[in-house]
Amino acid sequence: MWFERRLRPQIEFPMMKNVVACLLLLGGVLTGTGCDRGTAPLAPVRDIGTVDLIVDFGDQPNAPQKIEVVVPCSVDSTVFTTMQRALQNGDLKMEASGTGETAFIHSINGVAGDAGTGNYWFFFLNDQLAQLGAGMAEVDPGDQVRWSYQVKPANFPE
Repeated sequence: MWFERRLRPQIEFPMMKNVVACLLLLGGVLTGTGCDRGTAPLAPVRDIGTVDLIVDFGDQPNAPQKIEVVVPCSVDSTVFTTMQRALQNGDLKMEASGTGETAFIHSINGVAGDAGTGNYWFFFLNDQLAQLGAGMAEVDPGDQVRWSYQVKPANFPE
C-alpha cells in the first residue's frame, strides 16, 4: 500500500498537466481567443488588378452622364462585388439586394427598370451579354463590365 501511494501521484501528475494544457488550448480555440468576432474588421482584400466599369444610361431624357471608371478587383471578384467597390469608392449610387446567385441590382444612380418603356439594366462582360447573374459572373484583371440601360436584347435568355 505504501508503494501505491508513492507512485500514484507521480503517474497522475504528469498526465494531469497534459490534460490541463489541452483543455486550456481547446478552450482558447473554441472561444476565439484573440478575435473579437463582433467588431473586428474583415481582412483586407488583396487586389490583383483592375476592371473597367462602364455604366451607360442610354438616350433617355435627362439621363445621367455615362460612368467610366477603373475598379480594383481581387481573386474572387464578381460583377456584383465590382459594383459594390464602385459604390464604396463614390463612383456611383446603387440599390441592390441579395448576395451570390440572388444578387440583384435594382437601380444605378436612381435609374431603375421601367415596364412602361421596357428599359432595364443588362450587363455585358467583355462585350458578351451575361449568361449569369451579377453575383455569379466572375471578373478577372483587365476585364470590362458594361451596364446598359436598354430594352431586352433579342438574345437574352428567358
